Amino acid sequence: MKPKKLGRGLSSLLSGSSTKLTTGVTKRAAPKPPPSPPQIKQTPTNETIKVEPVVTKDETKGLSFIAVKNITPNRFQPRKDFDQESLRELMDSIKTAGILQPVIVRKTTKGYELVTGERRWRASKELKIDKIPAIVKEVDDRMMLEWALIENIQRKDLNPIERAQAYKELGSHFQLTHDQIAQRVGLERATITNFIRLLELPDEVQKEVSRGTITMGHARCLLSVNNRDALFKLLRRIKNDGLSVRRLEHIIAKTKKPSAKTKTAASKDPYLKELEDRLRRKFGTKIDITSYRKRGCITIEFYSNDDFQRILELLGT
Repeated sequence: MKPKKLGRGLSSLLSGSSTKLTTGVTKRAAPKPPPSPPQIKQTPTNETIKVEPVVTKDETKGLSFIAVKNITPNRFQPRKDFDQESLRELMDSIKTAGILQPVIVRKTTKGYELVTGERRWRASKELKIDKIPAIVKEVDDRMMLEWALIENIQRKDLNPIERAQAYKELGSHFQLTHDQIAQRVGLERATITNFIRLLELPDEVQKEVSRGTITMGHARCLLSVNNRDALFKLLRRIKNDGLSVRRLEHIIAKTKKPSAKTKTAASKDPYLKELEDRLRRKFGTKIDITSYRKRGCITIEFYSNDDFQRILELLGT
């Protein structure tokens, strides 16, 4: 299997530009002595910090300076929670070195809408910076969501539930299969399916995943628990007793009553087990082969309409 890379990366979205911006430095007559490190004086919070980046003629190609108040957030932004401590660190960095990378925006009837760079925009807004460097692109709704998603995935800023919601929105809004989503963001199809399945969990469990109280591994185990009361009992044990994923798997397996199917699986022919593994890898889902003398059946599980369509395509139908 060929290793996959994560999307195109944001550097390719800037049309190959390597724009680097720093805070203002006044012009000096030749010869020019080495400039001292740029500094921005601290100002009261009710005053505006003016950051006037210095750029060369070549670097200004495609670059604009847009009033912060004329820019609105990306409505397709998959990230819902912005870490305040991280945002404060970015504000301190901007105070010291300025805005080093322009945001990407698109033109709207009321001004501009962010495509990427919402943290920089938020930090600039808090600092009461008048204008920020931006690159204006013609971007449709699909690209808005894709670019914002790729930006956040590359930074690893999205929690599992935010990623799951973003993948689901990308699929439902633009009628994309899990395979097509995977190709766009540079991940395996099974990874996309596993994330989206998290949204089948009760809202209370999803919130715990978002907070990081339980891991995605715990959440995937809980998906196999059909009884709601039992599920929440296990959730409390994870939080209170610090159950590991392996321990949780053992508890769930132990509490499930053995069925005739389970007994059959225990004595299943090794050859059939090997076939199940091979088919599982091919289709990226659970496969069960049951043999009754000269007859039998193959069960292929799917978890959504998109997943069903993907399996049909693999079957060549």
